[in-house]
Amino acid sequence: MVHGPLILAAGSLLDATPHDLVEAASRAGFDGVGLCSSGEHRVADPETFRHRAKEIGIQIHDVEVSHRRTGGSHSRVDRSRGRRRSGPTSDRL
Repeated sequence: MVHGPLILAAGSLLDATPHDLVEAASRAGFDGVGLCSSGEHRVADPETFRHRAKEIGIQIHDVEVSHRRTGGSHSRVDRSRGRRRSGPTSDRL
């Protein structure tokens, strides 16, 4: 028995456009979708997209944000100490 909304995760159909993802979720009986906000998954016209999703009964549950950098290191805040530190991108965030 499902106890909440059934959401199609953002990474479920990586080859699909956001519009195709929403349509597929609707046809498959999902209540909503998760979206990616970068690269080819970016929604060009968010207002039209939201309107279409609402029209077919699909809610936008969450949006994954991903920032990619070139190179092997970057500076970030060490949340446990509040200080900036540098290191390879593979370090824990």
